[in-house]
Amino acid sequence: MKKKILLTMMGALMLCTGALFAQTTRLAFWDFEGSDGDPYSFYREDEYGTVRAWVIPNESTEKNANAKFSAYREGKDSDGIDIAYYLGMTRATTTIFGGSCLAAQNWDNIEMRSVRYWYLENISTEGMTDVTISLYLTCAGVGGPGKFKFGYKIGDGPWIDNADFKDVRINVSASGNFVGSDPADLWVHNLPATCNNQAKISCRWLSNDLRADGTPIAASSYSRLDNVEVKAVSASSIPNAKTAPLVYVEGSYLIGETDANVTVSTTLGAIVYAGPISKGESIELSKGIYIVKAASNTLTETIKILVK
Repeated sequence: MKKKILLTMMGALMLCTGALFAQTTRLAFWDFEGSDGDPYSFYREDEYGTVRAWVIPNESTEKNANAKFSAYREGKDSDGIDIAYYLGMTRATTTIFGGSCLAAQNWDNIEMRSVRYWYLENISTEGMTDVTISLYLTCAGVGGPGKFKFGYKIGDGPWIDNADFKDVRINVSASGNFVGSDPADLWVHNLPATCNNQAKISCRWLSNDLRADGTPIAASSYSRLDNVEVKAVSASSIPNAKTAPLVYVEGSYLIGETDANVTVSTTLGAIVYAGPISKGESIELSKGIYIVKAASNTLTETIKILVK
């Protein structure tokens, strides 16, 4: 018996009957566990002599061993002088995922035209395709940013940011848990094909200037995140299989053939649905062209569908 997840409707037609099957590889992962002296985090002085935390992954492929995750500020100070530095961070907050997450404060806009963002640096996708980034993000209290938007850049090129900001859950206590099933906490981004097979890509989650009640962001309230993960598929491991064992289309519905995790996005990368789908469960879609990525414990597939 099908369980329907309603997103709106119309008829669906497969554009591409072939699916791509391959093992998903974790390129890098941060869970912010361990002590300050462990090999997966390190602290350096910024240009002002302040020691900041730059966190390298505790699980990665060899070529991404020097990737970093941090909170960052850039812009100009009140004298018009360029600034760029890492914000103060801590890893002392218990979460449902373990003993600590990463938290950063001082998100207020104290510099002229400054921008502040969570910063994922220096990921190599060479030999890889279907790159996906995910993390859990909240605001501790109400003084920090209530909205972020995702962006990426290739090499040292310009940032390509989403047009719209997305709300994060606020009023989370300093020791409050992330909610794994809450779409406000879990952020999933399928990077475009231009990010495949690149020597270096970077991603950011850009803060807005106001908190949820419309007042300026306070300095003292923390933004918190956990379980940052970068995954991709090895381009050399994709066979020419032409069947779709994980999901299939029937009428206006995308239906699970087995238990899997599914991400449905537009061709511009906007996420329509991200979550589990059980065998026999269905997702009803509105008009448009979608990229569907499904993954079980052993297989991954990517299909493109047209909904008329």
